Amino acid sequence: TTAVTAASGPTCRKMGQTCTHLENKYSLAVTPAFHALALKENQSEGWCEPHVVENVETSNFSIEDVRPAPGSEVQDVHSETSTALQDDHQDSSLPFPANSFESLYGCPASPDVVETMFPRGDRGLEWTALLVGATWYDPNECLDSREIKPRRVLLPVRSSELSSSLVKTNDRRCIFSGVLNGWPGLTCLELVSIAKPVKGRSLSMQTCWEAKSGDDPPSIPPDFTTAKLCLRMPSWTSHGWSRDNPGRVWWFFAQRPMGPVLTWGQNMGRVLRQDLERFGEPMPKAVAAHQIVHRYAVGDRRETRADLATYHSAVLLEWEHGLYTTVVEMGPMGGIAARRGRSDWYDDKLDDCTALSRYMPACMVMPWRDDLAEIRCCDVEARNLDEFKSYVARYAGHEHRFVDPQFPYSGPVRLSRRSQRDIMEYLYNYMAKEKKFDIRFRSCQTFACDFFSLLSGLKEDVKPWNPAMAKNYVPHRDWFLYTPDGDHPPFTDETKDTQLESAEPSPDSTSPRKRSV
Repeated sequence: TTAVTAASGPTCRKMGQTCTHLENKYSLAVTPAFHALALKENQSEGWCEPHVVENVETSNFSIEDVRPAPGSEVQDVHSETSTALQDDHQDSSLPFPANSFESLYGCPASPDVVETMFPRGDRGLEWTALLVGATWYDPNECLDSREIKPRRVLLPVRSSELSSSLVKTNDRRCIFSGVLNGWPGLTCLELVSIAKPVKGRSLSMQTCWEAKSGDDPPSIPPDFTTAKLCLRMPSWTSHGWSRDNPGRVWWFFAQRPMGPVLTWGQNMGRVLRQDLERFGEPMPKAVAAHQIVHRYAVGDRRETRADLATYHSAVLLEWEHGLYTTVVEMGPMGGIAARRGRSDWYDDKLDDCTALSRYMPACMVMPWRDDLAEIRCCDVEARNLDEFKSYVARYAGHEHRFVDPQFPYSGPVRLSRRSQRDIMEYLYNYMAKEKKFDIRFRSCQTFACDFFSLLSGLKEDVKPWNPAMAKNYVPHRDWFLYTPDGDHPPFTDETKDTQLESAEPSPDSTSPRKRSV
């Protein structure tokens, strides 16, 4: 297995974990010659896809071989316009960032770069991290070697690692520049406050420093054990994952004939338009919608009352072309990216390196948030409802994925504006109106009911599957239809975007997507 080494100075380590993307069927060490894949990504443009690099002999391979050469057209896996700062990752970029467990400390970007990338503002996503001393050890959070485990919910970081990664800007802000606890999306965060435990009251914390005071952070005392940090991302993260591409909706074009691509936010429509223009194809139109609900598999353990009452809900879209279908669902933000691209809708969910994880950009890979929502759209192989039901049946049961799967509502899409681009805009508008996730009133079930009733025209009979939620359900179909208000940008930039409702294949265009239906 190829080792990834860091230059002297910065702390760059795998935290005792193996980069699993080198240990599967795409392993770069199991074939004598191969096409090394480098992730071609532009996070400001909102898409990423694989880029084939020249053949490389295994014996001479290193991670640097799949990194784009300076000045090449291929973008690095950490774009300057995402939460990541390119200078932070000169020695730790990996082909598939969603599978990286590496932390990076002690190699911050320059104050001028940080200040440019992180404008002053107080509306960004906030995170709570656990600051710990040099001798701190918790068997749940540390390896036997006392190294902190990567990708922890508590976001533990030692005081020496934090202090070596802080940058003080000209406007007196303290910015963390690195990779926090192995989360590729947590790379540039402002230190907002520090709170320490109250002596004699183990569960109480008292704020001992705040950024708004204008003072420098306090020095760490010798007997220091733990403290709580409040960290904040740039203000544009309140709208999306990347600075120039707002919107918490992503679409995985898994059935794309020239290879999968993941796109998100405003630029979903741009990527779709480029593909249609490239192959002279008409804009896809949705023709049918089906709602699916199911409980989650729990393995060998007995289901609790909460398990029995918890149903996930999604909407399956059938398209006029009949080549594939699309599963549209709402869930907690980061629920797929934080789990290395493991989705129930694909056969490879349990693989070490899923197809979805290979196209997941670094800016999305951060701890999941059960208080914030995202909408996910996954193109799947099933071409119609019957084929999709066969897929669900194959994974039914507690030893698999789906328990008690049901299809309570089905019907034709009756909207006059039902193109794929229209669907993207509806979902974008819906998320722009309300970003919260709450199991009581804004969850996968309420979204699925809103979305299905919008598409089908059915209203009165469409209710959440959970009886308690159905009793208090307030429909919000109107959220799909209206342009975002306030400072949230609209989905369409009229100067750049072009409708393709009436696009027809060009006479000399040969589409690779044609197959028997």
